[in-house]
Amino acid sequence: MASSESRGSHNHQGTTHSLLEGLDVRKPLLQNVVYKETTIHGTFNERYFVLYPKVMVYYKKKSDFQKDFHRNTFENRLGAISLKDVYLTKPEKKPQGGRHCFVMHAPHAVNKRHTYLLVNKTREERRDWMNKIQEQNPNLLSVEHHYVHPDSPQPPRTHFLGDSGDLIVQDGSSDIED
Repeated sequence: MASSESRGSHNHQGTTHSLLEGLDVRKPLLQNVVYKETTIHGTFNERYFVLYPKVMVYYKKKSDFQKDFHRNTFENRLGAISLKDVYLTKPEKKPQGGRHCFVMHAPHAVNKRHTYLLVNKTREERRDWMNKIQEQNPNLLSVEHHYVHPDSPQPPRTHFLGDSGDLIVQDGSSDIED
């Protein structure tokens, strides 16, 4: 018997299904391996993430996505995350071996969790994911914000990704490194 996670239901079967309704599995905005923190903090699972407009779908492995791609379905996904009102921050403390990481806050009620610590293999991959995720919620950016280098120390403020790929401080104060 399949677990609720294996079908992405997370006790929101109808809502999760509606997130995927109308999406073409064959038209992702971005896809790659991303390490996702488990509910046991400090442990990570390698997952294959696929970004679509307004939703991110993840699979246990790339071959599961490839099966869905060829069948034009989302049956093999582990989960789906609504990107409605999503915002990004830097973690308070980087995980061991997680140099290229960010926190995705996904407050929409359909999401099983509302905070996801994600780790990429390279800085460039992290920048690509952050840019593409942020593009799903452009209303969260403001021209009055100052830019922050992605590797600067974490101040106690919320950050958003700017057009250059650098993070922007929400409260407007300057926190520029280098």
